[in-house]
Amino acid sequence: MIKFKHPHLEAEFEKLDYRLQVQAYALVGFLQHKFGVDLVVTSCIRMEDMTSVHYYLCGLDFRESEYTAEMKESIKMFCNHFIYDENRPRKKALFHHANRSGTGQHFHFQVFPSSDTTRIKK
Repeated sequence: MIKFKHPHLEAEFEKLDYRLQVQAYALVGFLQHKFGVDLVVTSCIRMEDMTSVHYYLCGLDFRESEYTAEMKESIKMFCNHFIYDENRPRKKALFHHANRSGTGQHFHFQVFPSSDTTRIKK
C-alpha cells in the first residue's frame, strides 16, 4: 500500500508523471511481496525550485526509516533496474540521501522529465 505522510500528498501523487506513478506502484508491489511493508510518500510536488524534478512532477520522496538494511539494499536494486536517462547512464532512478533539514535520510525516486517512456535494464 502507498501511504502518505500528509493528506495533501495523495492528491499530489495523482498529478505526478504517469511513469513515476507506475514505478511507485511496482515498487510497493515488490515491497509487499518480499517484505510485507508499505511505502510512505513524504514529498511530491515542489514548485519553488525549477532545477528539481519535483517541479516537473517527475520526482517523489519516501521514508526510509522503517526499513532494515537488507530492505534498503533490495529497494535500491529493484529501482535501479529503471533507466533514468539513456544518454546519462550514471544518473539513477533512485537515490538515498539526507533530508533538507539535515536530520535523517530519505529515498528519492525520479523519472527523466524530457522522456515519455520508461526503460528497464536487462
